[in-house]
Amino acid sequence: MNKGEAVLLFGGTAEGHKLYDFCHVNRIPVVLSVASSYGVQVLDHVWDSSVRVGRANEEKIEHWLQSGAFSLVIDATHPYAKEVTANIKQACFRQGIRYLRLLRDLGDQSGALEFASAQKAAAYLANTQGNILLTIGSREIDVFAPLNKDQKRIFARILPAEDSIAACRRAGVTGRNLLCMQGPFSADFTYAALREFQCRFLVTKNSGSAGGFEEKMEAARRAGVQVLVIRRPEEDGFSFNQVQAYLLDHRIVGEKRGKG
Repeated sequence: MNKGEAVLLFGGTAEGHKLYDFCHVNRIPVVLSVASSYGVQVLDHVWDSSVRVGRANEEKIEHWLQSGAFSLVIDATHPYAKEVTANIKQACFRQGIRYLRLLRDLGDQSGALEFASAQKAAAYLANTQGNILLTIGSREIDVFAPLNKDQKRIFARILPAEDSIAACRRAGVTGRNLLCMQGPFSADFTYAALREFQCRFLVTKNSGSAGGFEEKMEAARRAGVQVLVIRRPEEDGFSFNQVQAYLLDHRIVGEKRGKG
């Protein structure tokens, strides 16, 4: 494929990894952008050194697009990464580059309490007693830090990345209260954690099947634990299969241009 037909793919998510491999198998030039070196470590393969590491703000993304190498941008970042998605969309708009947002499915959260933000969930928990398993990552761990002041109520399950561990330490979540591991996890595994740490609450995000949301809900039901869900931002986009189909069409168009 000629210069200007490559795909810039954002996402350290499971879907992002699958699309990265899909592009390679179907001979679609692709560059994958991930936020940290950990995002590279969990890849099954790194094809032709086509990975860029580091958090990309709008200015950096726009600089990449100005190179003329890309004609399509796919945003496969986490469904709760609002700031990153906004930066990608704005950069694409400014440069006139086609933008596709990959959407995850929504899991069934029947029986869960839904909150508009992590702050509202933390405010609710401030009026409760009992241990809490947080499975929302480390970026908003500081919101829940006051709950850990007098009693070590918070148990946080996070990625084993240095910046995530540092954020938890700053919030006072350390030692046996810090579970560092790569998911998604089975219902049995989460159930065991809830029982081991005598948790009454599980705080999570509706990350769909790719994020193991159904398994968390099942584990909580079995353990008699109340689930608190941080509401997912509303947005438009395409399913995984639709994005794959678009990529194949994109490749065909590129091949025709190359023959011209």
